Amino acid sequence: MQRIASYRNLSRIATRIELKNFQDNKEWLGFVRSFCTQVKDIDLTTLSKPEVSKLMMTASRGNPRAFKRLVVEAILIATDAGRALIDHADLGLAFDRIYGKDGQSTNPFAKDSGP
Repeated sequence: MQRIASYRNLSRIATRIELKNFQDNKEWLGFVRSFCTQVKDIDLTTLSKPEVSKLMMTASRGNPRAFKRLVVEAILIATDAGRALIDHADLGLAFDRIYGKDGQSTNPFAKDSGP
């Protein structure tokens, strides 16, 4: 019984793992394309375009969590509009909803900066 009691004190081991953001390179594009192929219910092919992938890199700063947050918001916008395909405008509106129009970051999907 003494041995089991000692393990209870070790139920949590403090560990720090640093996960760095992606760089704007082929690994980022691979991440985006892999993500897009996993989603079946809505068409994310817009994100696979190199120019849009680059804008997603700018918007998310290469952070997978920020990327996913933008994608989920864009999906909600497209779904509310009755569409099964996200587009550039959905991404712009998603960015504004998440970060605000007057936020510190400039919306890379704004009409004057889009493809």
